[in-house]
Amino acid sequence: AMPGSCCLDDPSTSEWFGYYYATSVTYEGKPMECQNTGPWHLGISEEACSNAGGRWFPSPCYTLQACINDRPANGTQGYSPSFEQF
Repeated sequence: AMPGSCCLDDPSTSEWFGYYYATSVTYEGKPMECQNTGPWHLGISEEACSNAGGRWFPSPCYTLQACINDRPANGTQGYSPSFEQF
């Protein structure tokens, strides 16, 4: 899986005219859908997507891995030995 996805919609071409595509936007419980997903390789990084004029969205697994990598280390505030043993 790619680290993210790239949506090339702009406010004039998005599902909801006048709005950029956003994963956090819903209307009557229905999420907005990207109308023009970029080629697969634009999901590699935010920079690749931005260079193509798109908006990059990290995949849930990529976000989870970043969270795991950024957890408090041994000897720092917030470190939990029980979490490391889980």
